[in-house]
Amino acid sequence: MSDNQNNPISYAIRSLRGAGKLAMFKAEGLDDLDISSEGFWKSFWVILIALPLFMYWMTIKNRISEINGYTVITTAYMLFYIMILPLFALVMAYFTRFLKVEKHYATMIIAYNWQYVIGMAISTALMLLFAIGLLGNNTVFLLQFMAGIYIHIYTWFLLKITLQISGLLAFGIFIFQVLIHELLQAILITSFHPDFFETLGKSAALASDILIG
Repeated sequence: MSDNQNNPISYAIRSLRGAGKLAMFKAEGLDDLDISSEGFWKSFWVILIALPLFMYWMTIKNRISEINGYTVITTAYMLFYIMILPLFALVMAYFTRFLKVEKHYATMIIAYNWQYVIGMAISTALMLLFAIGLLGNNTVFLLQFMAGIYIHIYTWFLLKITLQISGLLAFGIFIFQVLIHELLQAILITSFHPDFFETLGKSAALASDILIG
């Protein structure tokens, strides 16, 4: 990637192209990523690159929450967005050492960070289709569920090829990654809204009662 090192836009485009290839389960996508110590730190550019997507996603999510009668903790989601990649990198620095695969740690983090933009783009695209009226609420929910499954499989694939480990071990690390995400999100949400999950549970129970009749 030496030709693009001094051009941030070209650098980002090539890195995103690599992430896109990985999203299509093409291992050669790694060839477009800057696998170096400098590339490791530059991969955190994605926090800024994907910020417009995240802000639009939050705007639509707030609209949906108003329609469905629940509150979105905007500050908690914003902090989650800023914190999750650095936190994951920090935790995995120790976890990969524990698993004795630390020599592939940087490659994994670089690829993982750049794929974050792909996941955010998919989520935002679905929100956009809902906002302009092309998709209904139920359809968006179904497509988000399907997109979530795809992103999970893609993440498993990414962990497997970057850490050069078995599919079973990659699945274990994937579950660990999900737990990190869920734990951070739960901590942030309850910090700003201690009764959030209780209220959400009551809303879910009410919706269930209505559906059952």
